[in-house]
Amino acid sequence: MSPFYRHLVRPLLFRLDPERAHALALRCVRFLPVAKIEAAPSLRTAIGPISLAHPVGLAAGFDKDGIAAGTLVRLGFSFIELGTVTALPQEGNPRPRLFRFPAEEALVNRMGFNNEGAEELVRRIGAPEDRPVPFGVNVGRQRSTEPGGEADDYRRVLATVLPAADYVVANISSPNTPGLRDLEKRERLADLVGALVEAVRAGGAGRRPPLFVKLSPDRSAGELEAAAATAAKAGVDGLIVTNTTTDLAPLGEGAPPGGGGLSGAPLAPRAFEALRAARRATGGELPLIASGGVFDADDVLRRIRAGASAVQIFTALVYEGPSVVRRIVRRLPSLLAREGFRSVTEAVGADD
Repeated sequence: MSPFYRHLVRPLLFRLDPERAHALALRCVRFLPVAKIEAAPSLRTAIGPISLAHPVGLAAGFDKDGIAAGTLVRLGFSFIELGTVTALPQEGNPRPRLFRFPAEEALVNRMGFNNEGAEELVRRIGAPEDRPVPFGVNVGRQRSTEPGGEADDYRRVLATVLPAADYVVANISSPNTPGLRDLEKRERLADLVGALVEAVRAGGAGRRPPLFVKLSPDRSAGELEAAAATAAKAGVDGLIVTNTTTDLAPLGEGAPPGGGGLSGAPLAPRAFEALRAARRATGGELPLIASGGVFDADDVLRRIRAGASAVQIFTALVYEGPSVVRRIVRRLPSLLAREGFRSVTEAVGADD
């Protein structure tokens, strides 16, 4: 963490309500100097057909509506995931709904897919041509959707975002939309993913962006393996492992009443085990993106060795500041070399 961020910027931001501070940060990114990251050739990787200069991307949730999509590139990410967006705008859950826990380097959110709708996101980010990095779009179920109507709901939002997305992600694992995680159950997941695969193939104005599914960490290893295998068999192009956890026990008595999803350092062990389960289930046949508790280059390499082709960060950006990507990318080549790897791609799944 830079001294400037540690001693001046973060204390000022942390005096504000977390959601207000987050909105302010999104609007101030444009004033930051561009992080000139010359990623070593050894860091090149790919998530399916999408080539990346290095493995560090931005997780969904940081910029739901594409407000700062063009300027977040300044921070050095090799790919940026926007959303979660729904077909129609929705307000999300009542405030307060975002909480900081600095001692634990954690956040708890119960946002509930608050967003301005898929059409507004697409208007902001435009067409994919000539983007400096790939933009993914994470899509979710409308809160008002009745049980049984999920596939149609996801089809609607996909039809809107496909022409603008370099890849799309079906978020079926947020803990903040009632009933959403039921879609991860094997008997429902196969039908849903099959419907989404068909929608992606049929839409997108002749484009066929890869389709990923984002999984929850709050399943047993067996359940996670079953979900990963089911999604793979149904035709998904990759998996993001994982979303936030509803287990707030690491926060002790300080946990906010009303629950929510925990991210940051306390999520890391659970997210890592979920990644290993997904790798076992897919056997290296699907690209995996690791998310949850990634803070530094050591965390990144550990996830790569466990089977991830790329990683995503969010909470680390809040606690470590805008230079976190640059620090990771600068250190990672020496870590790879120290452990005997010539490249990221050579290290993927090395611990199998």
